[in-house]
Amino acid sequence: MACLHFCRNFVAVISDRQINIYGKRQGEDDVEKKVLYRQEEEKEKEDDGDKKKETSLKDKKSDPHAPRGQILAAKFSPSGNLFACCDDEKCLRLWKTSSWELLSQRSIQKRCTAITFSHRDEDIFVADKFGDVYRFSSKDSSHPGELILGHVSMLLDVIITPDDSFIITCERDEKIRVSCLPNAYNIHGYCLGHTEFVSRCQLLPNHSHVLLSAGGDSTVRLWDYIGSSQLTSIPINHESTIRKSGEHFTVTHLSCSKDGYVAIALLSEKVVIVYKMMENSSELQITEFTKLEFGGQILYLSFDLSGYLWVIQGSPNDSVQVYHPTSDGIGSSELSRVHELSEKWLSKALQMMNEEWEFLKASLDVGRPLEFLHKKSYDNMADYMSKKEQRVAEELVRKEKYEARQSRQAQRKRMKLEEKESIQS
Repeated sequence: MACLHFCRNFVAVISDRQINIYGKRQGEDDVEKKVLYRQEEEKEKEDDGDKKKETSLKDKKSDPHAPRGQILAAKFSPSGNLFACCDDEKCLRLWKTSSWELLSQRSIQKRCTAITFSHRDEDIFVADKFGDVYRFSSKDSSHPGELILGHVSMLLDVIITPDDSFIITCERDEKIRVSCLPNAYNIHGYCLGHTEFVSRCQLLPNHSHVLLSAGGDSTVRLWDYIGSSQLTSIPINHESTIRKSGEHFTVTHLSCSKDGYVAIALLSEKVVIVYKMMENSSELQITEFTKLEFGGQILYLSFDLSGYLWVIQGSPNDSVQVYHPTSDGIGSSELSRVHELSEKWLSKALQMMNEEWEFLKASLDVGRPLEFLHKKSYDNMADYMSKKEQRVAEELVRKEKYEARQSRQAQRKRMKLEEKESIQS
């Protein structure tokens, strides 16, 4: 996993098992880098007295699903005062960003798929692969976590509305559920329309009642989540050289800017598709704005607080790139790559990130779980007819063999009878 998260004076960059923090020096335009967390690889001991542990470490390396400290999800709180992450060893860690003091380290029930904060910074919500959401207190480090809702399918994303009134969850079985807070067992409604899993959802910054979603069915959809109604849907239009005929595009990352731009990344593709939100006659419309081609697969994308689009690609040349809308002064605009950002410390942070390919490269070896979530369709009737034809053909062969055997036996009887009659005569 590779990802970027932004708050006022910090950028968190995550790759596999390490978290780097780039922060603005107080009163300066310079940047300071800090390795917040790094899970070191366990080394096999050569001591003969520890053969049991040595064997277990070899088994761990050979098993791709074995926990090894990979960061699965991370998030800044809305105020930027807290930062939380979950790893594949089922551990939730919480830091205070002013000093980067580790406030708590708690166990979670299952492997996390998504994490978010309440807008008052009081609670942390952790969604897991077994379909449950747990609420942890950010103030009480001894709080073990409270189960607040459950699905019968794997959860892929979770968000909290700005007024902390609803929690929105999306899952593998095409559904988006809107539940009430704090009593999440009260279901407000469902947003139904996707035909494959829903991998990402996000609220539009300037339209907090509008939900944006995408997943494995090659569409991007807008919803009025309060009324549980779909506002519009746009198909993903891209000429892929690796996608097989009939296969859907899978959206791996989705981000919205306060300027009305929406960016998505597609599984295994080297392109970012950017859409523009337009409001006509009090109706929202989404249209394709541009496509950005890259030299490697897209590992992550996100708009920062100023509306700049940050993209991490799986290539050693300019691994992290930044884009921003520019206007030609006559009404048209485009998304152009920039090297100097509005804040100097961010420009320096970008330069430092591009000098750390070895750090980012580690995320290339991480598995891609969304790749295996598409439903497999089986043509049972064709299989049945094929087996039936095979049975009929085998029956015909058996019948022909039986008739041939009967014919030979009858012929032998006639020959014996004729021989007997000739002897008697």
